[in-house]
Amino acid sequence: PKQDFVNFVVETLKVACTSEQAERFFDHIGTAEGTLEADAFECLLKVFKVVCEPTTMMTGFNIKGSEVVRRIKKGDIFEILEGPRKEETAGILRVKGKAVKDGVSGWITVAGNQGTVYLKDGGNLFKVLVPHTKLFHSKPEKDAAGKIVEGTDEDSSRNLLKSELLDVLEWETTDVKDAPCLRIRVRAKLDGKIGWTDTSKVEPVIA
Repeated sequence: PKQDFVNFVVETLKVACTSEQAERFFDHIGTAEGTLEADAFECLLKVFKVVCEPTTMMTGFNIKGSEVVRRIKKGDIFEILEGPRKEETAGILRVKGKAVKDGVSGWITVAGNQGTVYLKDGGNLFKVLVPHTKLFHSKPEKDAAGKIVEGTDEDSSRNLLKSELLDVLEWETTDVKDAPCLRIRVRAKLDGKIGWTDTSKVEPVIA
């Protein structure tokens, strides 16, 4: 309930905010029914970055002596697990990240010493492109060709509005190299509804 959350933030954690500010924050992250989903709250604690220039993921923090895990492409999204930390030898900032599409992790340079930026904040906020895109309780199925099979109306929680904003809670993962993520589990900022949709009808919002 909202009041339990407010008491926890203000009295237990002693966050420097008023009860009214804590209530407004709860309204922002909670559902229309006045509840707070655990995974939606967990999403607030995660940091995501998106690749803006192709680069490499490596096994270790120090570039010297590390091996290449794989090349990463522009548009790839990573959950940050550690860092940023400065690699003193090269004089660059590096982070340890986990690719959302397949869970592979490694160290990545944030920006090169010549000014090239490889990672920037974002990747977990999406905007709806297609009106009446459905939000499903269950993960949509794929047919034999790998295409999304539209779910039933009974499994749909509601239609999403064009330009509505969505926080991504979970990406579909795949073991197939370079396969696109087709489905994401999201939380609608408008009312806190959580469900699955397909990525062909939404696009990432990049700062």
